[in-house]
Amino acid sequence: MIVRCPWAWERMDTATGKQIGRFLSNVTGLVKSAHITDGTSKTFMIAEKYVRSDNYDGPFAGSNRNSDDRGWTDGFDADIMRSSCFLPVQDADSIGWDATFTRYFDDVDSSESRFAVTNTIQHYGSAHTSGINAVFADGSVRSFNYDIDVVVFNALGSRNGDEQIPADAVN
Repeated sequence: MIVRCPWAWERMDTATGKQIGRFLSNVTGLVKSAHITDGTSKTFMIAEKYVRSDNYDGPFAGSNRNSDDRGWTDGFDADIMRSSCFLPVQDADSIGWDATFTRYFDDVDSSESRFAVTNTIQHYGSAHTSGINAVFADGSVRSFNYDIDVVVFNALGSRNGDEQIPADAVN
């Protein structure tokens, strides 16, 4: 279900333009349904992401800067990296304009931006006023309110933490 790549990008060879990296050992391989011990109905795999609303149109139309300038298969990139450790936010939320996140949302050298995201809060989010939609490991699609308890939200993003999820946590 979830495959983690054992290859770590290190840098770009400026002379050839090729990516330089190395293969890692002890990397979790294929995660099967049996490995989702919290339960497939209590573990979300995919959810909507926060994209600053001022990036919908304008000079970055179609690319939406670093938070939405590549496809879902890009790997370690701000397009797909999100964390359930932080509450989801609406796209119009001003958190994206905070100076702390400038490097995340502005276009910078690709080698810098690739690693700048490691120190950045990666929010789930959407343009919806009530919350975000998520796909659970059982195939169902349910919604989270923006004011969901952060501990519960984090537990729903974990596949094997044995956390207790309240029945009314998701719609």
